[in-house]
Amino acid sequence: MKVLIALGILFFTQVTLSSEIKTTDSYSYINIENSVVNGSKDIIKLKKFRYGWGIESYDVVESIEVCSTELIFCFRAEALQFAIPKIPPKINAVWEKEDIRYKTKEKTFLKILGVDIEVFVIESTQKDSLSSSLSNEFLYSYDHGLMGFITNSHNQLSRRLYISTSSNGFLFPQKE
Repeated sequence: MKVLIALGILFFTQVTLSSEIKTTDSYSYINIENSVVNGSKDIIKLKKFRYGWGIESYDVVESIEVCSTELIFCFRAEALQFAIPKIPPKINAVWEKEDIRYKTKEKTFLKILGVDIEVFVIESTQKDSLSSSLSNEFLYSYDHGLMGFITNSHNQLSRRLYISTSSNGFLFPQKE
C-alpha cells in the first residue's frame, strides 16, 4: 500500500486536470505505471453518453449499468463490475452481487497532493472461480467515490493500477 501512496503522489504532481474531467458526467482513471514510467496514456473513462453511462478504454466503448439500490452502490459492465454497501463495511466483511463476491481487505489512506483520503480496499472475485486469478481490487472512499482500482489478468502476471484524475470518483455519494 505504501507503493500505491508513493505512486499516487508522483502521478498527481505530473497530471493537469482538464475541464472535461472535472464534470460529474465523466470520471477518468489513469494507469500510473504506463503513464508515468512508460509515458503512454492508458486511460479508462466512465462517461455519460446520450444513451446512458459507458466505459471507454482506447477506442472501445461499452455500456455500464448503474445498479445502485437502497443498500448498495454498484455498476456493472462486461469488463468491470463493482458493488459496495452504502453503510461502510467492517474489515473482512463479505457480500455478493450476482456472480461476484466482494471482501473488505483493509481501510487505509490514499495520500494525494498532501491530502489523506480514507479508502476501503475491496477485493472482488468470481464466485464460481476455483482460484483467485479472476480478482480485482477497488479503492473506494465514502467521501469521494471510487478513487482507483487494480485489474488483474487471468494469470496474475499483469496487474494494472488505475487512479482517479479528479477529486471525486464514480459512484460519488451525493450529499444532501
